[in-house]
Amino acid sequence: MKKFLIMAALVAAASYLVQNRLLPLWSKDKPVDVSKTKTPPSPAADVKKDTPPPLPLTDGLALVAEKKFTEAIPVLVREVDELEAKGSPDAARHIAALAGCHDAVGSVEKAAEAWNRLLTRYPGAPEKAEALYWLARHAVNEEEAAKLRDRARECPGDSEAKRLADADAALDKAAGEGREFEARADLSRVLRAGLPPEKARTVMEELGRLNQRLLWTRIKTPDSIEYEVQAGDTLTRIAQQHKTTVGMIMRINRLASSRIRQGDRFKLISCEQCEVIVRKSDLTLQLWLAGNFIKQYPVCIGDPENSPTPEDEFKVGARMENPPWKDIPPGDPKNILGTRWMGFSTMKSYGIHGTTQPETVPGKKSAGCVRMLNADVEEVYDFAIEGTRITILP
Repeated sequence: MKKFLIMAALVAAASYLVQNRLLPLWSKDKPVDVSKTKTPPSPAADVKKDTPPPLPLTDGLALVAEKKFTEAIPVLVREVDELEAKGSPDAARHIAALAGCHDAVGSVEKAAEAWNRLLTRYPGAPEKAEALYWLARHAVNEEEAAKLRDRARECPGDSEAKRLADADAALDKAAGEGREFEARADLSRVLRAGLPPEKARTVMEELGRLNQRLLWTRIKTPDSIEYEVQAGDTLTRIAQQHKTTVGMIMRINRLASSRIRQGDRFKLISCEQCEVIVRKSDLTLQLWLAGNFIKQYPVCIGDPENSPTPEDEFKVGARMENPPWKDIPPGDPKNILGTRWMGFSTMKSYGIHGTTQPETVPGKKSAGCVRMLNADVEEVYDFAIEGTRITILP
């Protein structure tokens, strides 16, 4: 019996050694189940916790930031050579900066050489659209320029160069016949996406011309309807039924009075998708309708120290022609509200209104409201029905 117990103990010990000591050595290619160990390795042990640092601002790029273009050129040339020797894709960024420097100092041929170098060596670089658009502006003929702009517009992502190329294409479309409505939509879209100030002014001027033809005439457009006056109709009733305003109907159809007759035909455009955007930074109010830019106006906002204009999204609440102010009746020079009032639905003491002090527009002298010239606020009033969205941006 004793011998049997000794043999059993030896067999158990041998079995333990085989299972727990020898088998792992013979099975190195098999995954280890770390879930049963006392201190399992962290799954993130080999992952760096810090995010990659941003690309460094090298000496050449620093000089560009300081607008020292002449001094930056030789430094950037050296840095491009060093980066390309290392095979770094960051060379494209430096080539773009080098091209910009040559352009800034008037070396057009050198700039073209740099941009073509970028397109040849780094066809997938983020600066590709910028290169194509620059080359389009300096193309030998309009046909070549159009091809380069189209290539810029096809680049992935969003960039100022792509938006500029889109704006140029839309301006070309507006100059043709029969595509004004489509051109207006394209120009409005790219304007909203963001353009440099000079290009934005050009686009807004062209949109003004298009609106003059598409909006303020009897020409039929995809967003308009023709309405025949029925018995018992009034302009107020027609405006309410079609979500527009009496002023809009009168402006479009050039009516001298609100008197109408059965059988009269009017062009109507809904104001349901009207939007007002105020930008405090540049003291402007933009009027949009169904995604299309209508017009931009100067405004006076609140004194930022004492009565700042609130920055938020509102809706037009109360609307009033020739509103009284406190106890002062309309028409009195002391009534600072001017000829129109469009109150904010959630802040009833604030609104968009006219003024008897036109010298304050543009400016920062109101008590928090958005103040406009009377002629301007009357135009906005004819678009902004109750519920119109008002966005006030910094």
